[in-house]
Amino acid sequence: MSAPVNMNDSISGRVIAATVIGMVLPTISVLMRIVARKLKAAKLYGDDYLIVLALVCAIIYHCN
Repeated sequence: MSAPVNMNDSISGRVIAATVIGMVLPTISVLMRIVARKLKAAKLYGDDYLIVLALVCAIIYHCN
């Protein structure tokens, strides 16, 4: 049998942690992609700019 659930318990800390992790990992991934392009001396193409735009939009969305 499971323990009773206390409806007064706050999960805000878990929600904030999940949101931060959910924003840090994509940011690191996009930065690594840009750095890899620069290290290979490859040009940035439209998909790279769209990824950065999508990341910025996601960050703005989560901050509001």
